Amino acid sequence: MIEQVPLSPEIASAMATARDLAESSRSQNTRDNYRSGWNQFLRFCREHHPTHSTLPAPPAMVALYLGWLRDQGRAAQTLRARAAAIAFYHRQAELRSPCDHKFVKDVLEGASRKDAGREHGRATVTLDDLEKLLLRLPAPQTLLDKRDLAMTLLTFATSRRRSEIAALDLAHLDFSRRDFLFIRIAKSKTDQHGVGMNVGVPRLAEPLRRVCAVRAIEDWLDSCGARVMGKVVGSGPLFRAFSIDGELQDHRIEPRVVAAVLKRLYGKAGFTKEHIKTIAAHSLRRGFITSADAAGSTAAEIMAVTGHRDRRMLDRYTNHDKTKNPPLLRMFGEDQR
Repeated sequence: MIEQVPLSPEIASAMATARDLAESSRSQNTRDNYRSGWNQFLRFCREHHPTHSTLPAPPAMVALYLGWLRDQGRAAQTLRARAAAIAFYHRQAELRSPCDHKFVKDVLEGASRKDAGREHGRATVTLDDLEKLLLRLPAPQTLLDKRDLAMTLLTFATSRRRSEIAALDLAHLDFSRRDFLFIRIAKSKTDQHGVGMNVGVPRLAEPLRRVCAVRAIEDWLDSCGARVMGKVVGSGPLFRAFSIDGELQDHRIEPRVVAAVLKRLYGKAGFTKEHIKTIAAHSLRRGFITSADAAGSTAAEIMAVTGHRDRRMLDRYTNHDKTKNPPLLRMFGEDQR
């Protein structure tokens, strides 16, 4: 038997630090998504092929699982996320990933090609849509109503993802300028290292007061006791959860609440169930981009708010640049416009 030599305190500390750094290479949200995706794959295997190995999993099994997901109506993005989870757990076990197999890669590539250009039935909530929605709703009276309105308007005004809205803290608010509220986005999908960025939300005057995110945030903070005499007090999450009985809680909302709130507002406004099904938190992000583009904002100006890194991601929602100086009209001269 080989006698193990005890590690020195310095080496033991270095090993612990290395493990901690490796664990920090992925965000908590990513690790949670991997765990959820892996557990879903395990359930599929237990229900459909209980005698087959899952670690390592045969490439054919993974391809079958991806095909099954597709039959359930899942998009290519979901298939890629599940494959990433499977690959992660194989690497953790120091096993070759079945997702590296050519057939599995072809399945994912095929799904992406079929999904190219598809909208997946999700609605786009533009500024005009938002104004029409609010006109059908009474002014918020309860704490819950005020939180829901503030959350919805801020999500639109900053065009941020639902996870970024849920992660906002009171410390991320800067009211130092009367005409702007600055929001600190500490971390995002395209900023995994947490460099962060600031987004300026302008205070809107009449007749746009009803859709002013700054005023809605102030009303929410004043009502829940997080702002006194115009100053933010205390710490913790900006948007707190409510219990089933309607009691305000201390902990922050889950990201899914952003979509649930928007759907609830559409329900209160009397929209059909079919329409509400098309509403998602991303509807506000898309709507901001579409509205800003229609108002003549450049891609760079829009990306400074949304946090997009790749201009091509905006092309699905923007048309303004495509209508400036079109070649066909230039052929006939400016007087033909």
